[in-house]
Amino acid sequence: MPNEFREIVKEKVKEIQQEVYIKDEILEKIVGLFLSLRDGRFPSKKPPRGLLFYGPPGTGKTLLMKTLAKKLGTSEPIMIKGPEIISQYYGKSEAKLRQIFTLAKERAEEENLAIIFIDELDSLAPRRDITKGEL
Repeated sequence: MPNEFREIVKEKVKEIQQEVYIKDEILEKIVGLFLSLRDGRFPSKKPPRGLLFYGPPGTGKTLLMKTLAKKLGTSEPIMIKGPEIISQYYGKSEAKLRQIFTLAKERAEEENLAIIFIDELDSLAPRRDITKGEL
């Protein structure tokens, strides 16, 4: 990472840490990833296609994601609440997801970065060892 880029990352980390508490080294990696993706400077040919924030409820995952989007100058994140996606009608859930990912693709083409935040992912994809049958 060039020194100039490193300084930009550190400056953004300081801004973000005024609103969210997270370890410096982890936040630096996340901010560096987002900035390099947004600016089209990712070092390898295939950048990661996603980032998973995992932890118990109330630990600030949603706040971190919203703060990252705001401070790094990206569009408002596309929010998916797991239970709202699920439909009792055949093909409706899939159609909603396709529509969301189409919107994200359009944003990514315009801005080089689109953020989709799936809240309560466990309602869409529960653990296999606990779930029996279909949802």
